[in-house]
Amino acid sequence: MIQKALVMLLLFAVTIVGSLLFFVNLDTVSADRPLPLREVVGGTDDLAQWKVKWVEPDNAITSIGVIMNEPDVLQVRVDYKYAGEHGTDVFACGSIGERVDHVNWTCKPMPVKVGESTVVLEFQTSNQAQREECSKYVVVKFYQAGEMPFYSNYYHYKKAWIKDASGMWGRFQQFFHSCEV
Repeated sequence: MIQKALVMLLLFAVTIVGSLLFFVNLDTVSADRPLPLREVVGGTDDLAQWKVKWVEPDNAITSIGVIMNEPDVLQVRVDYKYAGEHGTDVFACGSIGERVDHVNWTCKPMPVKVGESTVVLEFQTSNQAQREECSKYVVVKFYQAGEMPFYSNYYHYKKAWIKDASGMWGRFQQFFHSCEV
């Protein structure tokens, strides 16, 4: 009987220690090891109507990946080629989710350089967002200041967002939040 109790206690301890190690190492993506994102192919009519493609091969997204996933923040690294046909007053930004959801997130516009370069986009929940949000797309846009985007595309990335949360407790909430996306 005591042996069974000790085995159960040992299994319980291993489960707790394993869970803690998991949460400590939850941040498995970084600037050096981005999690690659895939372009949405097909999709709904709503997605298709807002996609705008570049003239290739002089312009292209060469890679895109998540470099930071926190409960309230998402950073995406975008490697690109830009030929300069829209001038030098060009920015990259984007949004999260489908078009009706875009007001729930913010993105700070980042300058785009002519040639091959990289830009890091940071998305965060806005004042309009609920305490808990779910998303399944990252939208990347390149545009001239004050103009409509000349590149806009959707990429798959499912994420649970916990507004104003951070650290271990925020990750715990994020991990156990159930999204229906």
